[in-house]
Parts: sequence; structure tokens; C-alpha cells
Amino acid sequence: MEGQQPTSAKGLLLYSGRDKTQAHESGVGFLLSDSAKKTLISWKPVSDRIITARCKVKIKNITFIQCYAPTEPAQVEDKQNFYGLLNRTLNDSPKGDITIIMGDMNAKIGSDNNNLEEVMGKHGLE
Repeated sequence: MEGQQPTSAKGLLLYSGRDKTQAHESGVGFLLSDSAKKTLISWKPVSDRIITARCKVKIKNITFIQCYAPTEPAQVEDKQNFYGLLNRTLNDSPKGDITIIMGDMNAKIGSDNNNLEEVMGKHGLE
């Protein structure tokens, strides 16, 4: 399931996810304000876990890659497929653009914050 939908504040929602009949285990999107919407050049729903948007700014274009990685219990093949597709998406982004990858990578960090106290608390998972 993919699409775009205007918002009540003149913005725009771009989304990519699973069909409504499937389990709600993934889905990604961008919510653009009215001013951000005016910079949008293109967007692509790559999969139910990856979506891209390309915007025109003053100096260069920016390609945003929004993603939602599989969780730890997911099948190894699903994780490999996701990271392979993410890599291809990154490689396919326009070379002159600033590229920003963002999203939920489902990462776990430990609680060892030696020499990292200024940027990391002590409440990570083991």
C-alpha cells in the first residue's frame, strides 16, 4: 500500500506500507509541511520498509531515505533482504545530492559508556 494524502494544515503525507489485510509490522512515510511540500521534486515507495523523497534546496538537492529495519527476532533472510535493498537504494540515489538516511534501525546499545558519558547514558540494553 502506498500513496500520498493532503493534511489539514496544507501539508502532505507520503507513505509506503503493507496492505490493510496484512499484519501491521512495517510502514514508513514522510509528513511534509506546506513549505517543505513546495521543495519536493520526487518520491518513491521502495518497499514497506523504505521510502525516499528528493527535495530542492538553495545549493543542492537532498535525497532523504526513510527506513524501518526488521527487529532482532525477524528471519535472517528478511534482514539480509532489507539491508541489501537499503544498500541498492543508497547506491541509486543521485550522486550530486546530499543524502540523509534516517529511520528506526532497531539497534541495541550496551550499557558500557566508558569515554562516551557525554553522548551516551547508562541505560542501554545488554
